[in-house]
Amino acid sequence: MLWGRSANRCALCKDELVSDPAVAVDREAVTGEEAHIVSRSASGPRGGQLAADLIDEYANLVLLCRNHHRQVDEQSAYFSIARLHCMKANHEGWVRRKLSTTWPGFHWSLSDTASVKLCLVTTGQELLRLVTDGFEFVFETVEPENEEEAAMIADVIQDLHDFSDIWQDLGAGDRVREGFRMTNQLRELRDHDLHVYAGRYVKTLHAGDERQPWPGSAIKIERTSDVVERGRAAIAAD
Repeated sequence: MLWGRSANRCALCKDELVSDPAVAVDREAVTGEEAHIVSRSASGPRGGQLAADLIDEYANLVLLCRNHHRQVDEQSAYFSIARLHCMKANHEGWVRRKLSTTWPGFHWSLSDTASVKLCLVTTGQELLRLVTDGFEFVFETVEPENEEEAAMIADVIQDLHDFSDIWQDLGAGDRVREGFRMTNQLRELRDHDLHVYAGRYVKTLHAGDERQPWPGSAIKIERTSDVVERGRAAIAAD
């Protein structure tokens, strides 16, 4: 989770922390380190201020390059607990903004349609419009890692399926409420490093000599680590 949310970059200098090999026989070089905000040792940097069972949890870790890991530990008076939490939050926010605004999206080739461009969707209203404006929608999701993820993904997909059938029967107020509820569902997915991408396509149905346009939408749920790989070039170009 830490590496994915940090986009494999140092929270201070934003340098990439995994270097690809120059020749095939070499391995990737990992120059990043998971630094403890509160030290494991009570006598260490910022130590003695957190329960032992929470020391190695995500909330107490910040991803840094080796140089800055050493700096924050040797200059712990300046790099306080509050300052490191703030720096971590600012860096992960920067990553989310880059992935949502700079990254142009990607194309998904469906079996019976042309390639569809998918873009990040962050609001329920936007996602519901995409799904309910067409006659069908197709979806693909990552493999859930636990029952909680499976339930969250299933709820979103089932709600989209249900609303595609009944959306026209809902009043304006109900649409606003359901859009807000869907936004919260998307936020919950993001909290678990899952992101929703969507796009429109139009198929052509043939009935004898007649051709009928058949619009639909494509939905894909991906994990942060997969998104980061596609977004690395966009972030590096900034």
